[in-house]
Amino acid sequence: MERDVVELVNTESLVPPDHLLRKVDKAVDFRKLYEIVEPLYSEEEGRPSVDPVVLFKIVLLQHLDGIPSLRGTLRRALTDIAYRWFLGYTLNEELPHFSTVSYNFRHRFTEETIEAVFQWVLLEAGTAGALSPAAVFIDSTHIKASANLNKKIKQEVPAAAKRYRAELLAEINADRESHGKRILPTRRPISAKKVFDDGRVLSTACKRPMTMKGGHEWWKYVYDEYYDCVICPEYQPLAYRTTNRDGYREYCSNPKICAQCPTRQMCTRSKNCVKTVLRHVWKDYEELADDARYTPRYRDLYSKRKETIERVFADAKEKGPTENFV
Repeated sequence: MERDVVELVNTESLVPPDHLLRKVDKAVDFRKLYEIVEPLYSEEEGRPSVDPVVLFKIVLLQHLDGIPSLRGTLRRALTDIAYRWFLGYTLNEELPHFSTVSYNFRHRFTEETIEAVFQWVLLEAGTAGALSPAAVFIDSTHIKASANLNKKIKQEVPAAAKRYRAELLAEINADRESHGKRILPTRRPISAKKVFDDGRVLSTACKRPMTMKGGHEWWKYVYDEYYDCVICPEYQPLAYRTTNRDGYREYCSNPKICAQCPTRQMCTRSKNCVKTVLRHVWKDYEELADDARYTPRYRDLYSKRKETIERVFADAKEKGPTENFV
């Protein structure tokens, strides 16, 4: 008799119409996941497995409610009717064990699977109008991902960097050739140029220039574009010497003039009395980014960074890299 009473309880009628999970279930066609993971399952070998849609939904529940671990997510699902309804389980059905979910994400779902699901989620969100690329907030903190994508990171990041290496190397060598210098085989890239070339604006924090203690302020060294030289605080020119393999033009002073300079100790303390100022061949892009910091639109946009990406990364640091599967 008790069994019959339990089965008469319908979870569908217990979940409020305006519940978040109802909105998610209505907005997303989770059947697409079957198509993505189909190559990873066999209809003839092995015992019946947990529905892959259920596995992904469990992880989704974990992140929607900010639960630190899969163990905690499944523990909540034991008593949360909305969770059971979303996963398609009745009140008397046994839920998957958290270790089963963890095992599938560690051993069954490949890097390509996780990437395909991620791209599908972005596409669905964009189609629904829930994703806007107007502003992108990033953080440079290194955090190991819960899904093991180390291989893809090691392959794709260098591949992307090579494109910028080639572009900067070409510009470095063109600059060196125009000054009668030999070409260089290698170099390192900077990223501001890519952002502006893509028609976007880089709004970032300001890093104070590192200057010698008690020395002249950095802004007193002025670049003269017409004569391609740097004017020092004593109004003496620093002539172009070379463009190094890192993409920096080196402008050096005349040691004979510097030896007699009344403020030399505020400029350089080198034994050969030579002051060297570096200016990157893409310095103009850095200056564009610096100008954006003072534009009201981008200044206000940057102020939202602490409310978005910094909060997310603070949460990730607090939880650590392995808690998702515990």
